[in-house]
Amino acid sequence: KILNMKQRLTAIDIRALVMTLKRKIMSLRVANIYDISNKLYLFKLAAKGNKEFLLIEAGIRMHTTGFVKNKNGIPSGFSMKLRKHLRTKRVEDIRQVGIDRVVDITLGQGEAAYHILIEFYASGNLILTDANYTIISLLRTHRYDEDTRCAVGEVYPFTHAANLSLDSIISDKAGIEKMLQESEVKPEETDDQASKKQKKKKKRKGEGSIKDTLIKMVPYMTPIMADHCLFEVGLDQNDDLDLDDDVMVEKLIKAALL
Repeated sequence: KILNMKQRLTAIDIRALVMTLKRKIMSLRVANIYDISNKLYLFKLAAKGNKEFLLIEAGIRMHTTGFVKNKNGIPSGFSMKLRKHLRTKRVEDIRQVGIDRVVDITLGQGEAAYHILIEFYASGNLILTDANYTIISLLRTHRYDEDTRCAVGEVYPFTHAANLSLDSIISDKAGIEKMLQESEVKPEETDDQASKKQKKKKKRKGEGSIKDTLIKMVPYMTPIMADHCLFEVGLDQNDDLDLDDDVMVEKLIKAALL
């Protein structure tokens, strides 16, 4: 049986990927950059006998590889631009932008630094900016709205490009209470529906499932992730949430921030 390959990376995939790449490519220098296709680029990184090949496909994937694909004989204009600015630059940092599907690789330090921004949503993009995130070159120019565009000479629009941030995670008791109240607001119900709902409420303990609450608190949280995070903080996934239990609420918030 042939298994289908994963076509898109999720925000949590990006989080794991960044942690892995931090261990592999930090402090390495850019030796050269090659284009395999119009969206697939190979970064040769090296330092003191250590060598890694970083493969980046805009919108699809990013990982190190031991298999070097056939490179184009004549580098593209975008490759030449990357080489001009990034050769010999050291990888100083790699991070996920907020909690969305955008990765920021910092090369060089201070005002001499450059950033490679890789977008893994929609059609994807690979963007070169200066230290202040002013765009120098990119694969794809496009607009987010009438006033905001991703183009050479513009400052990278973080608020539009990566619309999820750590602020999107609910991380306090007041936020949890507000979230639960808002989730109960629904269109007008018939008397029969309201009666059934009231009976169901009487049977249910607390404020609902602690696992369901955690999933609502974190935009990218999946059921399997929720199980793991609750286990890590010592909470039972089958328990009901009790907002009057300060210890439980504190552990729930800790699980959301893992």
